[in-house]
Amino acid sequence: MIVSLAMTILLQLFPREDLRSLQQKVAPSVVALRVERESDPASAGMGGTQRSLLDYYRRPPGEATGTVIGEEGLIVTSFFNVAGTVKKIVVTFHDGRTLEGTMLGYDQERDIALIGVATKGLAVLERGSTSALRQGEPVAAVGRPSSSAEATLNVGIVSAIHRWEDTAIQTDAELNYGNVGGPVVDRNGKLLGVACHIDNRAFWGQSSGVGFATKIEEIDKLLPRLKAGEKIEKRKRPSLGVMAAEDPAGRGVSIMQVTPDSPAAQAGIREGDIIVDMEGEPLETPEELAAQIRRKKIGDEARLTLLRGGERLTIVVRLGEAP
Repeated sequence: MIVSLAMTILLQLFPREDLRSLQQKVAPSVVALRVERESDPASAGMGGTQRSLLDYYRRPPGEATGTVIGEEGLIVTSFFNVAGTVKKIVVTFHDGRTLEGTMLGYDQERDIALIGVATKGLAVLERGSTSALRQGEPVAAVGRPSSSAEATLNVGIVSAIHRWEDTAIQTDAELNYGNVGGPVVDRNGKLLGVACHIDNRAFWGQSSGVGFATKIEEIDKLLPRLKAGEKIEKRKRPSLGVMAAEDPAGRGVSIMQVTPDSPAAQAGIREGDIIVDMEGEPLETPEELAAQIRRKKIGDEARLTLLRGGERLTIVVRLGEAP
């Protein structure tokens, strides 16, 4: 009943004939990416546990999506899709053409990479504006598996507008490893952003109804730097070492997983614990927990109040460095 109601609402926002029209309009600007990587020399000599942890932070193999951002052969995608030691990037266009691409630059913070291909006259989507967006407005996430001539289309709504330090919007349109890097567009096919921030450490997971798109305004600001070959690394950040989610009962932030040997593990935090507050400030969402942690420095102590079963605990954690 709930699924049927949700589908009915989405079809009211995006009638089927509008979806077909939208797909045809956006598809020429969506490409498939096949990324071939070198074996990582860093894993040589590692034990099984160490290698498993290293693999945990890598993108699983498989097809990915890119978005044409410049008619002169410029394509943006999620940095997650091209992270690591890349040997070759093969780009498949909507008409079946394949060309080899070169990574020009990237920004790990915004999870954006720019790829160049030796061609011109590519179809570029008209830019939209996220400043005019409102929660509840319909959007669509578009992907392109290279094995298919048709682009995929997942529809949803804007869940939030100021995510990832106001560089991304949040949507409940299903995002996964196949369509990450593809465009997120409004009902008129205007480009609002590029699907990003879906690495395999994310507590929200694939196709969960929690997805993010780096805003087109942020991408446009980055383009000159990325075209010039700039590679912007992630800032060193403090880390607790947990995956978390909102507690359904509204008691705080629920710990879904604790990374082995992390600060949280060393402090005795367990899966299933509920973090009620940090430094006395109540917490309701994982984003609030992350924001609190970002205010700290690597090596700082953080005082957490936890619920474990019926017991209320106070734990002090010394924050480590985020991977």
